[in-house]
Amino acid sequence: MSAKPANPSQKTIGWSRIFVIITILFTAIISWTILKDLLFTPNRLVSRAIREARIAVLPFENHTDDPSLDVLGVMASDWIIQGLVYLGNVQIVSFENIQDNLKFAQNDNGWEQFAARTGAEKVLKGTYQLDGQELVFQSEVIDTETGQAELVMPTVKGPKGKQLLLVSQLQQKFATAFAAKGHEFSPGVAQDPPAYDAYQLYQKGTDLYSTNFAGCIELLNQAIQKDSSFFMPYLFVTGAYFMDGEKVKADSVFGLINRRIDIERLPQTHMQWYLHWKAILNKDLRTAYEAIIKNFEIDPKQLMTNLETGIIANDLNMPEKSVRILGAIDPEHVDLRHEFNTWWHRHYAHNLYRLGRYEEAEQILKRIPPNLRKHWNYYDRMAEILIAKHQEERLEDLMQDLLHSDRLVSDKLLTFLFVSERYGHRKRETEQNYWAERGLAWAMEQSDTQETNSYLLGNLYYLAGQFQKALPWLQKATREKGPNWLQVTKEGPGWLQLSRLGSCYLALGERAKAQDTLLEMDKWYDKTKDAGYLIAQAHLYARQNDKERAMDLIREAFNKAHPYDPSGYENDFLFVPLQGYPPFENFVHPKG
Repeated sequence: MSAKPANPSQKTIGWSRIFVIITILFTAIISWTILKDLLFTPNRLVSRAIREARIAVLPFENHTDDPSLDVLGVMASDWIIQGLVYLGNVQIVSFENIQDNLKFAQNDNGWEQFAARTGAEKVLKGTYQLDGQELVFQSEVIDTETGQAELVMPTVKGPKGKQLLLVSQLQQKFATAFAAKGHEFSPGVAQDPPAYDAYQLYQKGTDLYSTNFAGCIELLNQAIQKDSSFFMPYLFVTGAYFMDGEKVKADSVFGLINRRIDIERLPQTHMQWYLHWKAILNKDLRTAYEAIIKNFEIDPKQLMTNLETGIIANDLNMPEKSVRILGAIDPEHVDLRHEFNTWWHRHYAHNLYRLGRYEEAEQILKRIPPNLRKHWNYYDRMAEILIAKHQEERLEDLMQDLLHSDRLVSDKLLTFLFVSERYGHRKRETEQNYWAERGLAWAMEQSDTQETNSYLLGNLYYLAGQFQKALPWLQKATREKGPNWLQVTKEGPGWLQLSRLGSCYLALGERAKAQDTLLEMDKWYDKTKDAGYLIAQAHLYARQNDKERAMDLIREAFNKAHPYDPSGYENDFLFVPLQGYPPFENFVHPKG
């Protein structure tokens, strides 16, 4: 018996059912993918455009009418950022960069300027208020180009007295929301927030950094006492001690860090600052540069990182790199409410000068307002440019402007000394003597001679060729306490004082006493490991025309990451005997 032929319509129905089943399965898979994202991403999907944008997390605004909670908004922002930096393909504007430019984000009309200064494409901003005894945090993500909200973030709510718990919840929720596809975020990987009162003291202390080291140190030490596991106060107090010439105390604080802090859990930027300062304390500028350049690469628009990286590049004799790094900041974006920020102008202009770009250097210096112009950041830097350009009339005008300013007597004398030394470097002895004598004549006219320290007077007499008058002042300078720029360690006579004293002995033909000074430099170098004492010895060997020994000492100092600017060697009048000597010329005229 033959089989009954199949009905064509039944075959069509069978294929239709298969197609329907496949469609349903495919739709279910797509739906589950979307539903899964919706379930595990708060409120709604974080779009790829937001996830991959450069994001700034602003301090939350305090709407509680309770001033004691003001720091909570800053703390929340800081800790959200620390959570987000663990996500590899999320670009985060650094906390410091946001703080520097916060005034441009205070109203909706400021987004364009804020974006230009920080590079932020999206801004996460929010508020917190009280609902009875509960704090309520609300926030949104705004596009800086359009000013429109693109994402409403989930509300976080909890007891007023549980600030740290709420900050931790905010960090975890935002990190989870912004987690990129395929990237697992482990809540709690970032450090726990510190005690609230410790964070308040930390904020107050850092506001005084570079302007009042004693006050800064006191507040930061109080913050450490409140919460010994809070990392950032240790780092800032280390820097404050170091900048204030208390290296031994800085070293002791670093010892506390190693005992109390889990270094492996530090956020990336904090880790790089830790490695940077560790290297600074070990007088290893190369490692310090390698550590801080990574933070510059993460956020080149953050002024503090930019400034520190540019200075270290300068100290490593790399003017082109220093200019590239410092040039990443638009001059318009340097906040001159903080005097410390003029270090940017000083180092940027000096490295432009070293590259022969005099006009650009002048324009940078002219951006420093008159009330912030001092010998080290304006007058000295401008003087070296005018001397290089042979513009003596403009130099006279500059010095008259300095003399009519309200600067200290010692500050004005420092610029006279600087100008005289620069002419000495250029082997223009007539001008060298002239400016030294002018400085001395002006100093003698001043009633407030208390401000005229022995080192300055001794050096001016030396540069004027009056060695017998210079000697007692330079001898006295090695016994009295001087400013930080004379002796960084505060442990003994500064290397500059000993260098000039030894040079004075040589000028007077007292070689035995010069040799005794060399031995004293050896003693202080063994005790402090400050490579400046090696440079001081190199000065004396150069003055005795022992060029090979002088260069050996310079290289040794540089290899130990001498903490003074090596670019000054080419302008150092005590190294005039080395001018034209190939090893010296190769050292002071780098190509990097």
